[in-house]
Amino acid sequence: AAARGARVVISDLNDDAGAGLAADIRKACGPDMTIWGAGCSNDILSQGTPEVARDAVKLARLLRSGDLTAVWVPDQDQEMMRDLSRAREDMKTVDRQLRQRLSGFLLRHGRRYTGKQAWTQAYWRWIEGQRFNTPQQQIVLEEYATAVRQAQQRTALLEQQLHRGVEGWSLGPAALAITALRGVDQTAAVTLLAELDDI
Repeated sequence: AAARGARVVISDLNDDAGAGLAADIRKACGPDMTIWGAGCSNDILSQGTPEVARDAVKLARLLRSGDLTAVWVPDQDQEMMRDLSRAREDMKTVDRQLRQRLSGFLLRHGRRYTGKQAWTQAYWRWIEGQRFNTPQQQIVLEEYATAVRQAQQRTALLEQQLHRGVEGWSLGPAALAITALRGVDQTAAVTLLAELDDI
């Protein structure tokens, strides 16, 4: 078992498994522990079948020589904000893909919107007024439209939760300060800080 306050070496924190391992070690060792990263582990550690003993000696030597860098491991609140931010981005991607499919369906049938801007209330009224010759095509239109609306609602819900998470977040004050910059809203500021390491 790792002792509290011990120095722990983790070779690679660039993937989800490494981050999860780091979180488990921090939980076991306490908040005063330090995690060290080996940087480009492909150049340092063994290739192919892991040779644990030899790698452990290499890492110990690197630690003693000061060639390892202490890394910051996100705490639970940081991970929560990062998860919310990424989920929102994923849902925005789904929303964009669904809107493209709906637009493509309408264009294939010669339905072109002549208004100034798409996806406004006027645009939605135009979509709702479209009528097709067959009930099946009408169902396709309605299903596409419903899917887009649901994706937009989910995106808005995740964004709302992202804003609520700022309260009590260690980087919350920094996020609010960034919004003072021209063109940076709260969502952009929170997304930026959620993806950053320690600052």
